[in-house]
Amino acid sequence: MLHTQAISATDKPTLYAELAQQARGLFVGERNLIANAANFSALIYHALPQLNWAGFYLFDGTELVVGPFQGKPACIRIALGRGVCGTAAQQRQTQLVRDVSTHPNHIYCDAASQSEIVVPLIHADGSPPLPRPPHLPPIYHALSVQDMHDLGAYFASQTSRPGVADQALVEPGETLFRQGDATRDIPACMACHSIDGRGNPGAMYPQLAGQHAQYIEATLKAWHDGASWGTDAHSQIMPTIATKLDAKDIAALASYIEGLHAVEGTPAAAATP
Repeated sequence: MLHTQAISATDKPTLYAELAQQARGLFVGERNLIANAANFSALIYHALPQLNWAGFYLFDGTELVVGPFQGKPACIRIALGRGVCGTAAQQRQTQLVRDVSTHPNHIYCDAASQSEIVVPLIHADGSPPLPRPPHLPPIYHALSVQDMHDLGAYFASQTSRPGVADQALVEPGETLFRQGDATRDIPACMACHSIDGRGNPGAMYPQLAGQHAQYIEATLKAWHDGASWGTDAHSQIMPTIATKLDAKDIAALASYIEGLHAVEGTPAAAATP
């Protein structure tokens, strides 16, 4: 049975340090998102004074849906941009509202609430909170936000080592990558990711050159089958294109991209943590 200790600290730094220590203890050996969110909510709710609600809203690909929490019943669904929670998710920034009556579209789930703090949990690739990429959930659930930033920084520092494309797939893959297919309204990949796949970090188009074919194929298939990692216009670009690709297109593109080599002397796009 799990046990937590009463926190006697009165100064905030010590109180939060003790909270963090107890939270880490609760998470040891457990990677289930709902279980950890539930225990963390209970820990915060019972440890912090003058708190009437603590919990999580989970992004379902369209809107925020209430998750594990402690306190009075809460609003079940919140649209992005609505209220303090919706604003935090849309802007991807922590919201500290000392007086909710001054917030332009505060949602009064509980009239007793006078202040709110909402911290959005953002993926390492910049996509909105939950759902996580469908082909990597076991890995993602094992990582903290700091782990994700550290991994992003590490990979950004590495030199790309392109693989070798399957020669049987080079021609169709190159055609789609460089020309697209106007008859099916498929744009050329190089229009956003450059002719050598080095990407365009300023416009948030990542480097593709040298990515493993298995990863590219799995990602394109997920988008083709309806997966979406956000609701903003930018995050919908690839899912829209992927639905027009068939299995042969995806395999050819994935293989061709693995064999791409960045132009000599041209710096590769940095990974975004």
